[in-house]
Amino acid sequence: MYTPAKFQNTDIADIENIIDNHSFATLISSSGSELEANHLPLMLRRDGSKNYLIGHIAKSNSIWETLQEKAKVLVIFQGLDSYISPSYYPSKTTTGRVVPTWNYVVIHVKGVISFIHDRNWLGRMVDALVEKYESSRKAPWTAAEAPASYIETMLDGIVGLEIEILSMQGKWKLSQNQSAQDRDGVMTGLAEESDIRAHQMAEFMQKFYL
Repeated sequence: MYTPAKFQNTDIADIENIIDNHSFATLISSSGSELEANHLPLMLRRDGSKNYLIGHIAKSNSIWETLQEKAKVLVIFQGLDSYISPSYYPSKTTTGRVVPTWNYVVIHVKGVISFIHDRNWLGRMVDALVEKYESSRKAPWTAAEAPASYIETMLDGIVGLEIEILSMQGKWKLSQNQSAQDRDGVMTGLAEESDIRAHQMAEFMQKFYL
């Protein structure tokens, strides 16, 4: 990923926070001459000195049959993003030397993939995913609410993914290449938009520049 030094973020806590909070990922793999992209939620799992991304695919998804075990894959986590209008910049009125751009946060994770069929592993992985996404709800759903036979049937229909992480690259493009005055103009302009994503980006930038 093209990442100018100003936009590079190597802080592991920042990177893992984005993965935890924007966990719907794009998994890119190559089998022979073909590139393939799959979209799925993935969760961080720490195991001693090694870190993994875990999740699952439908058994009918042929990637587990066509992709070699321990093949290298790229996983992309897309954080916040927003269009940046030239009219946000105070310098527009003085120099006119401004153009539209886009601010965004993105993580690229490289790793090696394994496909898991062990029933106990699959059960623990699904329980962990359910806990992650249901725990904050007023009335969290649990697998115990569904018939046991139904859960067993659903487990029969999936294949687990375990991606051993080799590297993580973070890119925070948040107007670092602009003057402080123009950055303030970006945050003010975003906050005044009607788009919720613009508001979220304004808040994220404000925390970033604190």
